[in-house]
Amino acid sequence: MTKENVEKLYKHFCFLASGDFTSRDFDADYGDGGSMSMGKLTSARIDLIKSDAKRHKEDMEKKYPQLIQVKQKEETKSKGKK
Repeated sequence: MTKENVEKLYKHFCFLASGDFTSRDFDADYGDGGSMSMGKLTSARIDLIKSDAKRHKEDMEKKYPQLIQVKQKEETKSKGKK
Protein backbone atom coordinates (compact mmCIF):
# COMPACT_ATOMS: atom_id res chain seq x y z
CA MET A 1 0.00 0.00 0.00
CA THR A 2 1.32 3.44 -0.86
CA LYS A 3 1.75 6.16 1.74
CA GLU A 4 -1.10 8.14 0.16
CA ASN A 5 -3.45 5.14 0.34
CA VAL A 6 -2.55 4.49 3.98
CA GLU A 7 -3.21 8.14 4.86
CA LYS A 8 -6.50 8.11 2.92
CA LEU A 9 -7.67 4.96 4.71
CA TYR A 10 -6.61 6.39 8.08
CA LYS A 11 -8.57 9.62 7.43
CA HIS A 12 -11.59 7.49 6.50
CA PHE A 13 -11.38 5.55 9.77
CA CYS A 14 -10.99 8.83 11.71
CA PHE A 15 -14.13 10.15 10.01
CA LEU A 16 -16.13 7.02 10.82
CA ALA A 17 -14.83 6.86 14.41
CA SER A 18 -15.97 10.45 14.96
CA GLY A 19 -19.56 9.50 14.17
CA ASP A 20 -20.10 12.49 11.86
CA PHE A 21 -21.54 10.37 9.07
CA THR A 22 -25.00 9.76 7.64
CA SER A 23 -26.48 6.94 5.63
CA ARG A 24 -25.88 8.99 2.46
CA ASP A 25 -22.11 8.70 3.01
CA PHE A 26 -22.45 4.98 2.26
CA ASP A 27 -24.59 5.30 -0.88
CA ALA A 28 -22.91 4.51 -4.19
CA ASP A 29 -23.87 5.02 -7.83
CA TYR A 30 -22.23 2.59 -10.25
CA GLY A 31 -23.64 4.01 -13.47
CA ASP A 32 -25.74 2.04 -15.97
CA GLY A 33 -28.58 2.15 -13.46
CA GLY A 34 -26.67 0.35 -10.72
CA SER A 35 -26.64 1.81 -7.25
CA MET A 36 -26.40 0.82 -3.62
CA SER A 37 -28.09 2.39 -0.63
CA MET A 38 -27.15 1.82 3.00
CA GLY A 39 -30.69 2.14 4.26
CA LYS A 40 -31.63 3.31 7.72
CA LEU A 41 -28.84 3.62 10.26
CA THR A 42 -30.05 2.45 13.65
CA SER A 43 -28.21 3.48 16.79
CA ALA A 44 -26.83 -0.06 17.17
CA ARG A 45 -25.53 0.03 13.59
CA ILE A 46 -23.91 3.44 14.15
CA ASP A 47 -22.25 2.19 17.34
CA LEU A 48 -20.92 -0.87 15.50
CA ILE A 49 -19.48 1.24 12.66
CA LYS A 50 -17.85 3.62 15.14
CA SER A 51 -16.34 0.86 17.26
CA ASP A 52 -14.98 -1.02 14.23
CA ALA A 53 -13.51 2.18 12.79
CA LYS A 54 -11.91 3.07 16.12
CA ARG A 55 -10.33 -0.38 16.37
CA HIS A 56 -8.98 -0.20 12.80
CA LYS A 57 -7.71 3.35 13.39
CA GLU A 58 -5.84 2.26 16.53
CA ASP A 59 -4.36 -0.74 14.68
CA MET A 60 -3.11 1.58 11.94
CA GLU A 61 -1.60 3.95 14.51
CA LYS A 62 0.33 1.05 16.03
CA LYS A 63 1.55 -0.17 12.64
CA TYR A 64 2.22 3.33 11.21
CA PRO A 65 3.04 5.70 14.13
CA GLN A 66 3.67 8.58 11.70
CA LEU A 67 -0.09 8.73 11.04
CA ILE A 68 -0.63 10.39 14.41
CA GLN A 69 1.45 13.31 13.15
CA VAL A 70 -0.74 13.55 10.03
CA LYS A 71 -3.83 13.73 12.22
CA GLN A 72 -2.28 16.42 14.44
CA LYS A 73 -1.35 18.53 11.40
CA GLU A 74 -4.92 18.35 10.10
CA GLU A 75 -6.36 19.32 13.48
CA THR A 76 -4.01 22.30 13.62
CA LYS A 77 -5.06 23.38 10.11
CA SER A 78 -8.77 23.06 10.90
CA LYS A 79 -8.39 25.08 14.12
CA GLY A 80 -6.54 27.79 12.21
CA LYS A 81 -9.43 28.17 9.74
CA LYS A 82 -12.02 28.80 12.48
